[in-house]
Amino acid sequence: MKSKKNLYNDQVIIDYITKTPSFKIILFFSIFTAIYGSYIIGNGINDFLTPIIISHTSPYYNIMFFSILAVNTINTSRIFIENNDYTLRLETRTNYLKKLIKITTKINIILIIIQLLSFFTILNFTKLGELKIQKYSNYEINNLIYSIFFIFRYYTYAIFFSIINTLFYEYLKEKKTLIIDFIFIIFFAFNLPSEKSSLSLLPWTYFKLKTYPSFKTELIISILFLIIMLIFIIILFKIVRKRQHLFNKYFIYNDLNYLLKRQKKVLIIILLIPIITIIINLNKAVPSLTIIKNTLGLTFNLKTYNPLLAIMYFFNIVSFLYLTLSNYIKDYQTNLDQIYLRMGFKDLYLQKTILNFIILFLIKLIQYIILILILFLNHYQLQLIPILNLFITDYLYIIAITQLLLAIYLSYTIFSKRRIISIIISVIIIISIPLNIASLQEYKNILLLVLLVIITYNNYLNVNYHKKIINELGGK
Repeated sequence: MKSKKNLYNDQVIIDYITKTPSFKIILFFSIFTAIYGSYIIGNGINDFLTPIIISHTSPYYNIMFFSILAVNTINTSRIFIENNDYTLRLETRTNYLKKLIKITTKINIILIIIQLLSFFTILNFTKLGELKIQKYSNYEINNLIYSIFFIFRYYTYAIFFSIINTLFYEYLKEKKTLIIDFIFIIFFAFNLPSEKSSLSLLPWTYFKLKTYPSFKTELIISILFLIIMLIFIIILFKIVRKRQHLFNKYFIYNDLNYLLKRQKKVLIIILLIPIITIIINLNKAVPSLTIIKNTLGLTFNLKTYNPLLAIMYFFNIVSFLYLTLSNYIKDYQTNLDQIYLRMGFKDLYLQKTILNFIILFLIKLIQYIILILILFLNHYQLQLIPILNLFITDYLYIIAITQLLLAIYLSYTIFSKRRIISIIISVIIIISIPLNIASLQEYKNILLLVLLVIITYNNYLNVNYHKKIINELGGK
């Protein structure tokens, strides 16, 4: 690499990076990708707009583009980090990360602009005069408006992924980041399933040809996924900024010790009661999937009231709710000294929540394995994919409910002067909660989005009102 120079502002370092041989090579492949998308993929299509959508939803084009974007992000990050004269002037780690993200984003935007200019220049030469504006698919808009929307969404998502990649590079370093990039890019080659009209959490589905019931639906879902990426970036930024392990070892030991010693009876009951219930429900005339649903109360609803379903539904909710709330509250009330000495109260919620999700996942997984084993020993035909789908829905519902009730509990505790309003809002929310868990299998993505919103709210409460929480709970 060229000899390092003092770099004092964004434009100087951007000029420096864009003049390096490595960037010029990346730029060459970027222009080649534009030629491939506009000329080769667009060959034989007598329309100006169709090649835009066809090329940007081609797995080969996406593999080429995101490979170039990943390499450019890593190359930019490496050059930025190596310039100590510049990075030392940023003083704090927060400033350093913000500047790193800003520089990589600007360099990637430059790369994208050049690629798009190359793409549309070739289209102008090969498809000039073939602009056919017409209704797009079953949407209420024409293909020109949709093409503009698609290109904007495509490269906005790409920029967000490059920001995530930048943070991965800073936290995991180059080799591990390359492995993650390879795994991410290779998935473009697979035809991954996704719900036609609902939010998908698989990012690759937004880069393939897909239609929704209406353009409005696609627009809303696209915005929701953008919000999910933004939340993920914020959380990742906080983790990388602190340069700490995801979990504090003390809290892992503390939570596991509390579960296995203090809550051992509750844990045994959570695993034992479903065993008794499934034995009661065993019936050769009923499919194995239905038996699991009935055993855990996953099909409970008020219209077709069934006492056993009602009991198992509330058992399923209350038992996991008790484990979750008691685990949080015991730290708020008895573990404040260790929290402050080892990590600080503001960092408690996210770490504890992720650890809690892992613990509940393992408990729920053991619960399902036991039920499947009983069905297998009784010679039932097992539908593993539908059972897995049911398991994911059940798990997401459980953790969403537990976090929701934790949010209600904290809000009631913190906003003591407005408790009547809190109670009214809480009652409305609780009444609105769907009871039939099995019916939510097609809405897992929405369920996960709701969970992310609740987690964000709970983290906000813990960060901004931790003194109030300590006074109300820890002071007892």
